[in-house]
Amino acid sequence: MREAENAAFARGVKVEALMYQAGAGVARAVAIFFPNPGTCIVFSGKGHNGGDALVAAERLKRTGWKVEVRLAFAEDDCSELTRKKLEALRRAERGSGLDSSTTGTLNSRPPLIVLDGLLGLGAKPPLRGPIRAACREINQLRAERGAYVFAVDIPTGLDGDSGKADRNGVIANFTVTIGFAKQGLVADGALDFVGRLEVVPLDDLRSPEKKANEIVACPPVLRRLLPRRKFSAYKNQFGRIGVVAGSKGFIGAALMTSQGALRAGAGLVEIFVPEEIYPIVAAAAPQEAMVKPAKSYRDLLKEKIDVWALGPGLGKARAAEILELIEMVKQPMVVDADGLNILAENIRTLRRCKGKRLLTPHPGEMKRLFPGKKATRAATATKFCNSFPVSLLFKGSRTIVAERGRPLSYNTTGNPGMASGGMGDVLTGVCAGVGRREVGVSQKRPTISRLASQNDKLRAMNLQTEKTEFEAPKTETAWSRVKKALGPLTVVGVMIAKFFAKLKFVLLPLLKFLPILLKSGGTMLLMVWVYMHLWGWQFALGFVLLLLVHETGHLLVAKKFGLKVGAPVFIPFMGAFIALKEAPRNAWVEACVGIGGPMLGSFGALICNVLGEAFGAPIFIALAWFGYFLNLFNLTPVGMLDGGRIVTALSRWLWLPGFALLVWFGWKFPNFVVWLIVLLSLPRIYSLFRKRTEEEQRYFEVTPAQRWTMSIVYFGLIAVLLFGMHVAQQDLQQHGVRAHGHGRDALVQ
Repeated sequence: MREAENAAFARGVKVEALMYQAGAGVARAVAIFFPNPGTCIVFSGKGHNGGDALVAAERLKRTGWKVEVRLAFAEDDCSELTRKKLEALRRAERGSGLDSSTTGTLNSRPPLIVLDGLLGLGAKPPLRGPIRAACREINQLRAERGAYVFAVDIPTGLDGDSGKADRNGVIANFTVTIGFAKQGLVADGALDFVGRLEVVPLDDLRSPEKKANEIVACPPVLRRLLPRRKFSAYKNQFGRIGVVAGSKGFIGAALMTSQGALRAGAGLVEIFVPEEIYPIVAAAAPQEAMVKPAKSYRDLLKEKIDVWALGPGLGKARAAEILELIEMVKQPMVVDADGLNILAENIRTLRRCKGKRLLTPHPGEMKRLFPGKKATRAATATKFCNSFPVSLLFKGSRTIVAERGRPLSYNTTGNPGMASGGMGDVLTGVCAGVGRREVGVSQKRPTISRLASQNDKLRAMNLQTEKTEFEAPKTETAWSRVKKALGPLTVVGVMIAKFFAKLKFVLLPLLKFLPILLKSGGTMLLMVWVYMHLWGWQFALGFVLLLLVHETGHLLVAKKFGLKVGAPVFIPFMGAFIALKEAPRNAWVEACVGIGGPMLGSFGALICNVLGEAFGAPIFIALAWFGYFLNLFNLTPVGMLDGGRIVTALSRWLWLPGFALLVWFGWKFPNFVVWLIVLLSLPRIYSLFRKRTEEEQRYFEVTPAQRWTMSIVYFGLIAVLLFGMHVAQQDLQQHGVRAHGHGRDALVQ
């Protein structure tokens, strides 16, 4: 706002000219809501915000309003321009030939309004002195005398940037903001202080050249979305709407949705309801609607519909059919109510939808759709649309419309009287009807953005914000998702490359070891067969392949050092092993063979993570999480685990904390395999406390460079695996997968 004002002043625009336009706009806004004159009490500060309020009062005075001015400061303390406008108001009172008495109907009394012109945009809370006293007086008039409060530009006591409010700040019924909407006015915590939001455009203020991150949509702009029909129009030009709604006990939902579509101008409306409620709906439905019984919702895939309205009152009895319908229909679809609740249990369906989807959740439904840390409504809408290729209408007292790559749009219409059952059902029908008129659901949202940028006189005014957490995300492609997944985890690949480069190691083609791998085929198939009865064949196969990749890492490094090794052997519930047919020459070789498995295994888990991100498949992300965990578990510095072998090149005394950690793990999470490893580790623990032979001393000799290299690789890999588990867990939460049986189980998908 300040930038636009400075630019106007640089072009020669006078402050007084802007003040006149602002005050006139405020007076017009008052007249919209209160066309009959009443009493106006003006609370004026000493700055230009007070001047705006006084100009508005003068205009109201000339139309028959009785005006009373209450200055928060002595008149001499006011700015020159504010004093000038105060004198103009006094002249209007003396020279007006209008009767100052107010009139009304027999059953109504003249309205009492308050203009809050105490402080403008530049002021920040907390409030002090006479301003605080004036704010308390305004709120008292509102509470005790039923006054309607109009805040000029911004309610006094509200921070225009953050939306934080002083506890004594003005509680406005209407906020008439000047030029452009301010970010603080649409903040979640500011709603009850701002009230109904109106934007007064100023002819001499131009929209900022930079692209807006948020816009507000007002009635004049929304009206342009519904152009007049041509005189030659006929019903087929305005779409065939298919309403899938209603169930036993929720018949009204289907009726209200269909009425909403008809009132929005749909050409034809068809209602598809379960057979058991068909007679009741057919008797009660609007005469213009066609009611049809649906034996199976899957049959609706064959229907010739332009836009679907699905969800109100459906229930969950036929959730599988509804989910298939949401995914498979190629036409645009508005999804609400039980349609959203069904989606919440399998949110990844949104990634596979054949057509465009508009979701219309209220806050409770949004929480089920997209659980996570508490965030602002704007941040939640932005993040959701960044995660799923849909349009979102996030319902509330300041409804947010969002779509990936476009500014957030705040709806300024509506009132608290709409907080009533059935409003969402009507909205679903209206969105379907309007969506067809705009040639597709997704085009309804861009149209608002396009109108806002066409003309700075329109009342869809850019919010004055820098880049914040609300910034609309860039369009995300499959390749960008792959790069995003690779970013935080690519360090694993770098570490592998550096490690093998240190060893001057070159990976041999996997086919060279095909005969060795084939010897393991029988035990692999046995393990897959056992695990598929627990987790399903897809996860079982992926799990065993990850074990194979891990053991192949050991095998490759052992071959590099010329060690004779056997093929991997797979034992259900025990894991996989390779048999070293000859002992390593020293601790360095043992450590290298030990870390080769976790490194290649971690890389295999990374590949699963990348595939899961690229294709939106939670089963791959679940495999990645298990891969990270198993490799991390194997790095425990104890016994015959990989970690126990690796720390021979660091310090054998690391076996003690590793042994204690394993005992704690076995106590906390009782498991036969863990306690077996504990028992097998005892001989090595005992060896720490006996005298070493000369041969053993030579075995554990490593150079400082080798010790540092292995330390960096070992502890670095632990850190990377912990981070990978965290990332995979976050991704699973975004897909609706929860641990301990809460939510969907990725293993049975």
